[in-house]
Amino acid sequence: MKKFSPIVIINTFIRSFTILVNLVFFVGCIETLKPKKEMISEKVISTEAKSIDYNSEKDNFKMECFTVYYKGKLFTGKLEKYGPGGYLKKEANYNNGIPNNISEYYDNGKVKIKSSFVALNDTTIGKNGLYKEYYKSGKIKAHGEFKNGNQIGVFEEYYKNGQIKEKAIFEEGKQNFQITEYDKNGQIIFNGRKKRNNRFGIEVCNRNPESHYGRKRNM
Repeated sequence: MKKFSPIVIINTFIRSFTILVNLVFFVGCIETLKPKKEMISEKVISTEAKSIDYNSEKDNFKMECFTVYYKGKLFTGKLEKYGPGGYLKKEANYNNGIPNNISEYYDNGKVKIKSSFVALNDTTIGKNGLYKEYYKSGKIKAHGEFKNGNQIGVFEEYYKNGQIKEKAIFEEGKQNFQITEYDKNGQIIFNGRKKRNNRFGIEVCNRNPESHYGRKRNM
């Protein structure tokens, strides 16, 4: 058997190690040059079975005012919309084509609005159930309850400092409501009755699917 001197063995090892390092570097360069997959699309449709890239499947979706169809069938699932930088801006749950629970978020991840809707007719939906709105800090801004687009019961709104701004009491079927308004120091500045804003809890279709998931806000 042929014997190798220590110097030959060391030189062979150094050459082998150099080749290995260059190979790793070359593979790394190839991976760097590969186009990176986009992490988040503008809109993503999520169903119980899978997630669908809305932008690549637009042709399979059809929006008729508030009713959403996917491949000719009423859509049941969740629609998510992302804002600049990839933060979750809005998500809406659909059941048989109609939006139910809707949540909106600030760019810091905190909840902005949580509300629920019910279809009133083919072109109109109304808030229905509990409603909560928050400041960007996370403090409550307003909360109350709706029934078929109309406020019912106690509805309260707050200043950014947490001080109550107004407290209103709505009676079902009545056009006027009792309200007490406060300044930022908690002093009453108005106490009496006002007329309802019947458009506050109503959203009417403008047949533009890119506007608030096919809705026009009237708040």
